[in-house]
Amino acid sequence: TTRSEATFAMSNAPKADYTNPPRKLGYYAVKSLFKTMVSIFYSEVEVVGYSKFPAEGPVIVALNHVNSLTDAAIAISSCPRDVRLTCKDTLLTQSGLFPFLIRNIESIPIQRKMDYADNADIDNSRAFDTLYAELGNGCCVGLFPEGLCKYKPQLSQFRTGVARIAIDYVCNALSATTSTDDANGSSNSSTVYRY
Repeated sequence: TTRSEATFAMSNAPKADYTNPPRKLGYYAVKSLFKTMVSIFYSEVEVVGYSKFPAEGPVIVALNHVNSLTDAAIAISSCPRDVRLTCKDTLLTQSGLFPFLIRNIESIPIQRKMDYADNADIDNSRAFDTLYAELGNGCCVGLFPEGLCKYKPQLSQFRTGVARIAIDYVCNALSATTSTDDANGSSNSSTVYRY
């Protein structure tokens, strides 16, 4: 499948079949920017399993995390539904373009133990409440079960958050993986996105 064929297939997918709760204008502006970035950065994007993606109802998309912003860009631009991603909470307090984009896609902040002192009180109850509310509204949420970004194609050990949410809130759970044909992730590589 060439990039133009994948783009054609995605643009001609029946949009009315997918239900998306409204997001803020910033989400759609960044989504459009991400689509442009992905089409420039990768010579080919192949979305495998597009037809398997549930058209409605709550969905958890578990994503691998091999390249910080690129993973978010590919997830947001390739999913047939709007996806609300999680991110480390410290990212949202930083300045710069990357944190600005992450804030505008309405990312849900997660506190990670590795970002705080050993005796710090880590409380993700607000994040879990937000995730449950999104799922309760029939939304699609994207979580990174590895809990960190690894610039290697191998998966790291998974954290328990995705499993706990899926068990607590029974819903569709899909894994989505990004792989490139170039281990360095060069701009001439192709990307395969699988559901």
